[in-house]
Amino acid sequence: MFKARKLVDVGKSFLNDLIHWVSFNEEISNIVDKLNQSMEEPPVKLGHRQISHPGGFCREFSRRRLSMAEAYIIITKLHSPEIFEVRLQALRSLMEQSLHAKTVTMPINTARVQIFLIKEAIKAHGDRRRQMELVADFGQASFGNEALIRKFLKDNGLIEVPEEGKPLKTLDLGWDDHVHDSLTEGRKTPTRILIDSFVKGLSRITLIYNSIGEERMISEAITAGEIMGISVEIGLEFSVGHGGSRRHYIYVPPLFRRSHDFFMFLKEHEIDLAQLKAGLQKNIENRHKSIVLVIRQFNDVHLPKLNEDFASDSPCWFAPLTEPELQKIVAYGQPSREHLSELLFERFKSVFFNRVLFYKAQAMAAEKRFRKGIFCKWELDAVHARYHECRETYIHLSRADLAGRYLASRSSVDYDSSFATELPLLDTLCSLPGRIVLLHPIELGLKRAIKHVIEFAPFITHLETLNLRDSATRNPSDLIVFNKFIFLLNNQPMSEILKFLDQEEISDISAEAVENARQITKTRAIIPTCGSDSSGRNKLIPGMGFIRSSMISSAIKKEFLEKHFVLPRPIGNLIINQGRWSRELPHEDSDHETVVCMGKQLPPLLNKVGDERAIELIDFSRFWRYLNPDLKNLFRLSVGFAVALYWMTMFQFQAEHFTGAFFAVIWFLITFYRNVLVDLIASSGTDFKRWSLRNVNFDNAYQSIFWTGFSVPVMGLVKNNFDVLWPYLQAGMLYESSKFFFICIANGIYISLHNRLRNFDRSVIKANFFRSVLSWPFAVVFAPVGNLIGVPSIVQAKFWSDVVAGFIEGGSKFSQRFTLRKRDLTEILPYLYSHDRNERITAMLDVLYIWARAPRGKTCLRLLLLNKPSLGERIWRWRRETPEEAQIRAKRYRALYYRMLELFGFAGMLDILTEYSLSHFSGNDASALAHLIGSEAEDFLAWLKKLEKHLPPEEMAPEEKLKVSA
Repeated sequence: MFKARKLVDVGKSFLNDLIHWVSFNEEISNIVDKLNQSMEEPPVKLGHRQISHPGGFCREFSRRRLSMAEAYIIITKLHSPEIFEVRLQALRSLMEQSLHAKTVTMPINTARVQIFLIKEAIKAHGDRRRQMELVADFGQASFGNEALIRKFLKDNGLIEVPEEGKPLKTLDLGWDDHVHDSLTEGRKTPTRILIDSFVKGLSRITLIYNSIGEERMISEAITAGEIMGISVEIGLEFSVGHGGSRRHYIYVPPLFRRSHDFFMFLKEHEIDLAQLKAGLQKNIENRHKSIVLVIRQFNDVHLPKLNEDFASDSPCWFAPLTEPELQKIVAYGQPSREHLSELLFERFKSVFFNRVLFYKAQAMAAEKRFRKGIFCKWELDAVHARYHECRETYIHLSRADLAGRYLASRSSVDYDSSFATELPLLDTLCSLPGRIVLLHPIELGLKRAIKHVIEFAPFITHLETLNLRDSATRNPSDLIVFNKFIFLLNNQPMSEILKFLDQEEISDISAEAVENARQITKTRAIIPTCGSDSSGRNKLIPGMGFIRSSMISSAIKKEFLEKHFVLPRPIGNLIINQGRWSRELPHEDSDHETVVCMGKQLPPLLNKVGDERAIELIDFSRFWRYLNPDLKNLFRLSVGFAVALYWMTMFQFQAEHFTGAFFAVIWFLITFYRNVLVDLIASSGTDFKRWSLRNVNFDNAYQSIFWTGFSVPVMGLVKNNFDVLWPYLQAGMLYESSKFFFICIANGIYISLHNRLRNFDRSVIKANFFRSVLSWPFAVVFAPVGNLIGVPSIVQAKFWSDVVAGFIEGGSKFSQRFTLRKRDLTEILPYLYSHDRNERITAMLDVLYIWARAPRGKTCLRLLLLNKPSLGERIWRWRRETPEEAQIRAKRYRALYYRMLELFGFAGMLDILTEYSLSHFSGNDASALAHLIGSEAEDFLAWLKKLEKHLPPEEMAPEEKLKVSA
């Protein structure tokens, strides 16, 4: 049995190695090598190349995916508050790079997918195969194919964001009212949390702090939200009461767009917030003392038992926990039980790994001694039992279990808050703008929580009816009952509330107190909220983010709901309706809309020893998806050509195999050169000197070749059956018209079907169907010529179909590339007016690069400066402007033209550009820039001067026209 299993593992390993050998190409391998090199090197600040626009000269230095990875690595590795501006600079670079993919239809969703893939590639460090898969997926996602992007979103449990050209904060999508960053209990900096929020599709989050002393991190949070287009609120968490029975609140000031405005608010209300600020600092000190007590109790109570079988100098000895160790995990935040749980887990994992190896060695030796007769069966079983018990303990170690078992509970070791009671603090905070939120009230117990809400209803504006971290340890029925109480308090008359209290046997609340609370909720409801309380440490609890089910697009809704946790409907409905509800519906009849948790509950992650034999065999779908592109294209060419050759030689030209083979080759050449020419013309037009094979999508060309091979028998069968069924003379205009009509329709249907299999966008599928229909009249008109020289009808139909396709695809690709260049130039040109010399010169180099190297760069710049619409804009009349708007735009681009002429025509500008490049760049980067300047700057200046005579005459303002006419 053991030998058979070993043979299976060897076979799997060999097959996996073979698949690895034929997967990917050298480009993907080099990118992963550079990515891992960047991860292993100390992170540094982003260089001047990052000032360059993503569509500018920085494209000459490194691939976009590497630039994004470098920025994300800086964000993940640098945690200090002192360098928060470096993280924000990296975040800006990451966002700019991600939003400049090769797409004009799904820029936001493409950016989210690409950031997700880069994150996963960095997280997969050590698993080279997984990294290469993610990098390859990134390249596919860059094109922004709608079906492919939706597949990535669906596979990875992400929502689809509406592409309305608006920031996420205006779309009212996901939210989370309780999130921790590294300044409190969290694992991630504010910048990383905002990146995760953007990827998930959150519109707003509330970051929780228990101190306002570290202004840099709070400033980072608000600024990062502005960069990502997400609303960031700052919540100040404080507790009230004695240890073991403390109540937790958050004061959330109004939303501010800039961090400066937030701190100005704090300064304006400094006197009112003085008590809160002092109390928060005192609570930090008290919390630290309680953490020290928990550590001491663990060392005194649990360590002796854990170390019973080992000496203090053994690697298997569990050393006492210390504050310096804890501080390394806390880093720049404040110590908490979450940090202590993390330390405990890491120590247990390290020590028990050594113990597993120790007992394993003993077990292996015991087996040999047993075979020699030195050990008896009982002794062997005892050694095996110790080994397997230790191994099972190590494999199933988890933070939550360890904390529950070894750390003293809050009820036994807790601290007294500096705020003994809610008053007068809540009274002071009520006088300020903002909201007061009661956090996870069920921690007080159901009955006490209800009494507490009634007593402090005048001060509580919001109430956390669901907290994911706290709810994991609560009775679910208590959450439903408490939610029922909030519904009654906000919506029902006194009689219903008193009836509920009587049913729950809560008798020690006066009717007067209930009446006062109900009078308050008549004018303003106590609004229920939900928060993940996410710290990024416990994988068994769903991560941050909630969304209304109605905001999930129908394309991915079913799969999304299958992978994510749905809040109990009564709780979700009350949150959606902000505490108000016109009627209480039974569970089965209530509105289908509810709240869905956007974080996923991951299965327990087992700790591996390293001797596990399980080998995962790479399935066929992964093998084909990541097969080396050259091998994949060779396969496509071979299969497609074999099908076409078989039909041409065995059916079309049965007696003339050479002729059949000739036309099969012609068929493939038509398809291949159509794809190549369309890409070349779309990128550089008829400027043959600028044609480059780098601008040709060979993967698309070979896919077309594969599918066109099967179109040969499809069109051949239609033509042959048509000839059999045609009742009249097989000649003349009627015969040719009818024949080509059916051939072209069959070709159009076939193309549409394989376009769907290739996940083309619907608009492309429609265009490709009608291209075959549009080719019909051309095939009919030129049929006499084709028949005269002996070209088969299906080849004639194929030729004209590809001619029409060339115009349609070429126009579409030209329009897309023109739009991308226009987007880049309109973002770069304003920097020519910058007062910052570096920004101004960088913009000049970007413009020079786009004009000289970028596909359609010269054409786009010319049309922009001359204020002329492109061919697509002329046909579709995209510009709908008033005469005044058109005049303003014409003046703006005319001024930009003369600004460019002034800058590039300045005496010594060539030296200035070259010296700037050499002083800010080195090595290959400096060489590439120097070559760009030397080879293109003079030509660009000459081009600018020639363009002046084509500038439209400057129009006078309407008032000036009136004066002239007068």
